[in-house]
Amino acid sequence: PATKAALDRYASLFNARDWDGVRALVGDDCRLDLVSRSQRRGKAVGLYFTKYEKADVQLRVVRLEGELGLAAHVAGEARPSYFILLAWENGRVHSIRDFRYVPYIAAEAEFEPAG
Repeated sequence: PATKAALDRYASLFNARDWDGVRALVGDDCRLDLVSRSQRRGKAVGLYFTKYEKADVQLRVVRLEGELGLAAHVAGEARPSYFILLAWENGRVHSIRDFRYVPYIAAEAEFEPAG
């Protein structure tokens, strides 16, 4: 399970566009699931962040249906466009589930800021 401190660190590095810092948090055998789009594993996950280098996306830690996750706010929008769920193992990201390509989930999801 993700801890708030770990997610805060990930979001902070992501929002600062410190891609080397974000990649350092990602385990060597990480699994990426771009829900309804593609799946990657290991070093190929690093390429995932190149899409975000040019995107106007900010992450905020939220509680999503009882679980800690990341809300992706595109272009400063108040409501998140989608969510990202991370699983951690030994202090590093073990899996990423990015719901970018299924935005209807964010439209229907119940969430709150993780205080």
